[in-house]
Amino acid sequence: MKRVTNLCIPVLALLAITSLGCSAREKAICDKLITCEGGNDKDRDACVSSSVQNTQIYEAYKCGDAYSKYLDCLEASSVCNSGKLRSDSCSSQGQAAASCINAASAHGFKW
Repeated sequence: MKRVTNLCIPVLALLAITSLGCSAREKAICDKLITCEGGNDKDRDACVSSSVQNTQIYEAYKCGDAYSKYLDCLEASSVCNSGKLRSDSCSSQGQAAASCINAASAHGFKW
């Protein structure tokens, strides 16, 4: 039992570090969203959790690079306009990510 516990601790630590690293960009986008459109800490946490899950889905379909470019664009170019977070300049990156996952999935993806 002690050996299993000793193996679990490094794995859990690695998982925590990986999750923190992956969510930095997603957190920045969610912070912009909450600042612009309103919300509380639970809304921000839900946004980050959902965004990280989306990133994992795109990576599972081997579309992580396309989705990463979309998130980079969102992080860099999103602006608050009349209480709505907008990023009109990211549509091509979003479409590329959606096209990638559509090609990889038997069920398609609604954008």
